[in-house]
Amino acid sequence: MDSENQISSLNSLTYEKGLPYSASIELITKCNFKCIHCYIAEHNKEMKATDVIKILDELKALGVLDLTLTGGEIFLLKDIMNIIEYARKIGFRVTLFTNLSLMNEEIIKKLSELYITEISTTVFSLDSGINDKITCIKDSLNNIMKNILLIKQYNIQLEIKVPIMDYNYNSYIEIKDFCIENGFRFNYSTAITSKINGDTKTRKYNISSTDLNKIIKELDNVTSNKFKSDDYICGAVRNNIHIDCFGNVYPCLSLLYKYGNIFNDTLDSIWNNSKQKKYLNSLRKKDFLLCTNCNINDKCVKCPGMALSEDGDLFGCSSLDQCLAIARQNILEL
Repeated sequence: MDSENQISSLNSLTYEKGLPYSASIELITKCNFKCIHCYIAEHNKEMKATDVIKILDELKALGVLDLTLTGGEIFLLKDIMNIIEYARKIGFRVTLFTNLSLMNEEIIKKLSELYITEISTTVFSLDSGINDKITCIKDSLNNIMKNILLIKQYNIQLEIKVPIMDYNYNSYIEIKDFCIENGFRFNYSTAITSKINGDTKTRKYNISSTDLNKIIKELDNVTSNKFKSDDYICGAVRNNIHIDCFGNVYPCLSLLYKYGNIFNDTLDSIWNNSKQKKYLNSLRKKDFLLCTNCNINDKCVKCPGMALSEDGDLFGCSSLDQCLAIARQNILEL
């Protein structure tokens, strides 16, 4: 069995057993970009390196293998390379979420030598004017593209994500083709969510249902998901941990249902004893009556985190998920 199949099997096994496999840490909320759609409410916080090292040790003791470091912009942290080196030293597979703008060849070469698993970045458009309009930073694309080519040169796996909005609606195909030509992973999202403090202003950037139908027809690979009422509500509640910049522990970045805080309890105690975690693990899809009785539930990914973000109710119907499901249904009926 090759390494990728081994990793996939381990992920499946930990999901089945309810054991921690992956974790993400929000190291910083500060960012050098000012993206119009950003979900972070206040860009003024960063973790101490000593706290991060302690978290890494606790995650390792729990058995976590996959680690994602995210922000904000993680390369604003003066100790970021020391943190990455330590994470690799103790055996984590490391993925970095970064806008790439603060990197250089020396950093990229070092990351290659550390054999990090992947760098994940966001490109809004290959048109610098469109990219600048979203990042609110002049010439923001220049360093990104330069560093993308360096990442390819140093053979680091790269994922390019495209949040699709009105401003960059006509850019995603060009970016997808660019990824195919260069061997990068392409990912996209049509869901622009509220800020984590509940501010809904960012949602005005979501595309129209007509444009969504077109994207679903071209990019989406979900045709029908059998709705199994006894399934867990979300994979993240089984084997994933997210820790934000304030030490709060959640199932994932999208499902901000708080388990506890690392500054009050150990991660081991939170994972094994949190009443909130046990409650989420007890839920099944059949408990979500709106979904059970919905005639397009087999076209819907049903993210409870999206529902919680939109109206404060895990059991609610996410309008963004509903729009996607309707678009899939429309395409299948053509």
